[in-house]
Amino acid sequence: MKKILLFLCIINSINAVTTDDLLNYTFSDNLDINLGKELFINIHKCNSCHGDLGDKSSTTFKSLNTYSASTLKSMLKSYKNDKDFGGKTRFVMQRYANKLSNKDIDNIIAYIKGKDNLELPNSKHIEPAKKTKDNLYLE
Repeated sequence: MKKILLFLCIINSINAVTTDDLLNYTFSDNLDINLGKELFINIHKCNSCHGDLGDKSSTTFKSLNTYSASTLKSMLKSYKNDKDFGGKTRFVMQRYANKLSNKDIDNIIAYIKGKDNLELPNSKHIEPAKKTKDNLYLE
């Protein structure tokens, strides 16, 4: 029994995800859209199901470009970390998601969404666009 518990602890520590990783989907600096395209089209062949620009949908999934960047990142991380996530597509997507590093995920999303569409509306790093005359956010 002790060996099983030790094994589970080791496995859990290898796959550890911080709270910041789960709740704040920030994106890496120095994203490479060309690498994202290479990963999406030529290396992992994501385009065979999702289309060259993530614009293809089916009866089991919506087109990727309809999701926000944070939702895409959340979904890919969920495919990697939650064996029950994903419904009918989970068995295929888990295999692909597990091959992707966090940087790969960011580059692929940058390719699909464009670098300018990666900021998150609720990110702790972004100020609301409008301040009052007293330099406050309350109206």
